[in-house]
Amino acid sequence: MGVLFKHGVIIGGGLMGTSLALALRERGVCERLVMVDRESSVLSLLRGMGMETCLMGDIAGVVGACDLVVLAVPVGCYGEVLRACASHLKGGALVTDVGSVKGCVMKEMASSLPSSVSYVPSHPLAGTENSGPMAADSTLYQGRVCVVTPVALAPISASDKKIMALWEAIGMDVLLMSSQDHDVLLAFSSHLPHVIAYALTMCIRERGDEKGHDIERVSGGGLKDFTRIAASDSVMWRDIFLANRANVCSALRDFSRTLRALSTLIERGDGASIESTLSQLRHFKRSLDDKGGM
Repeated sequence: MGVLFKHGVIIGGGLMGTSLALALRERGVCERLVMVDRESSVLSLLRGMGMETCLMGDIAGVVGACDLVVLAVPVGCYGEVLRACASHLKGGALVTDVGSVKGCVMKEMASSLPSSVSYVPSHPLAGTENSGPMAADSTLYQGRVCVVTPVALAPISASDKKIMALWEAIGMDVLLMSSQDHDVLLAFSSHLPHVIAYALTMCIRERGDEKGHDIERVSGGGLKDFTRIAASDSVMWRDIFLANRANVCSALRDFSRTLRALSTLIERGDGASIESTLSQLRHFKRSLDDKGGM
């Protein structure tokens, strides 16, 4: 696709930001790309990867020349970043992000960014339980979906199209939807599974302490697969749970009702109903797999 932006900056040198920088560099999407972070140790690692870097405290001198600004920090840090750089942004610059929550972020952006720049919210559905620049992978985004939630779904603006082209340039499929739909759907597809994984891990830890059993020694692959995401970055997920708490709590209430219903069948010893329910769920899960789902 070639060069889309003359000068870009990615704020946040973690897994997502560094993986994006590697992908953009490989595809030649930006003529010049600068990585910003508040930790000098992170910047040192980035420089070891051949990245041009800048300390967060010096961001004002960088963003003024950029036509692309990407926020790749936990959503709870957006306010801090915007206070540091909003007044220094170049007129006509495009701002996007990789955050897992969109509604509250869009409100914060609207109140903080100058009218001379355009904000196009993005959420690339990619990542691992690992964090930090050393976990970065230039292929992290390839073949995955990026949800873009334009401020106005119709008509799609030139700024929206250019940010969509950015994600497509690194191999992503772009899906457009409203920020409200995004936050409701992600509460079920991503945020709820993380809550459950953390809760199960907590339960196992407490049960192990209480009984003195070494659960790890008798755990199978299912437990490892199910709790893998509980090793994810704690700051990032704290911010996501808080920023999307109404939708996450709604999803948790739905899950709790379903869990209670299944628990009742087990308590009653209703083998026929248990088997029937599990069989239906097995077929549902396989149908989703056939469609490329869960």
